[in-house]
Amino acid sequence: MKSAYNKFNGNYVFIRHSSTYITKYLHLTKRKVKTGERVKQGQTIGTLGGTGRVTGPHLHYEFLVNGVHKNPRTVKLPQSQSLTGKEKSAFIELAKDRMAQLNKFEQLLASIGTIERIAS
Repeated sequence: MKSAYNKFNGNYVFIRHSSTYITKYLHLTKRKVKTGERVKQGQTIGTLGGTGRVTGPHLHYEFLVNGVHKNPRTVKLPQSQSLTGKEKSAFIELAKDRMAQLNKFEQLLASIGTIERIAS
């Protein structure tokens, strides 16, 4: 995901949904996400605006498939299938384990930051 500003697009957010799909949101008044941040469905990423080269406030929306602009209303999207049974249970256990590892790492980084502040 990229969140930035330039004189043509104004405030903009580009979201890479996979190696295939990218959505672009341009001319925002305010960006509410940062480059590299993960976003979730339904999350507010910015507010409608008129920044950059525009004649008035609006949202410029682009939908790209493999780098090619497509009509988001007519593009055929793949249907996902939910995990079930043993596959779902195995995924949930793996996810819990990884989250525990990430939480330990986060705590370690926080304690290092505390030590550095005390030392300086």
